[in-house]
Amino acid sequence: MQSATFQSTAVSSDSRAFTLIEVIIATAVISGIVFASVGFFGAVLAGRAKTQAAQEVHDATRIASALITKRIRAAATVVSASSTFGVSPGVLTLSMADSALNPTVIYVSGNSILQITEGTSAPVSVTSNNVSITNLIFTQTSYPGSSGGITLDMTIAYRNPDADPNYSYSLRQQTLTLLRP
Repeated sequence: MQSATFQSTAVSSDSRAFTLIEVIIATAVISGIVFASVGFFGAVLAGRAKTQAAQEVHDATRIASALITKRIRAAATVVSASSTFGVSPGVLTLSMADSALNPTVIYVSGNSILQITEGTSAPVSVTSNNVSITNLIFTQTSYPGSSGGITLDMTIAYRNPDADPNYSYSLRQQTLTLLRP
């Protein structure tokens, strides 16, 4: 019996080259990951911008409301003759128990910043340049058996000169503060 010798012509499994299909699939997977990452980071940045605008407006509203309330409660009387009620931008003029603070005037400046002037001192800006007062209305109210009060209707908006929707945010607050008897 004779034995036959066969020689294998199979391709070696040691080949390190990629086929065209493998390259296309790898490119598609990597592209998908890159596009998903870009979209994710874009959404994170947009959310951060919206949060920043909202935080700035909330802080300004809280501080402005607290300062106005504090001044109204400390006032001896409201000076109706030099106050502007029922329209925006309103002006509130208060007569304080401490004559050095007379008059105390709360108003919106020409660049939409809330300011308080006490006596002869320079105006103090209550809000920053990052926000603007878009509505400020004071309403004088009276209640039987009390000294009355002031209703504050105020809207503060984030300044958004580029009209970027991610930075568009405003907040309206209405507060009633009673004068001390």
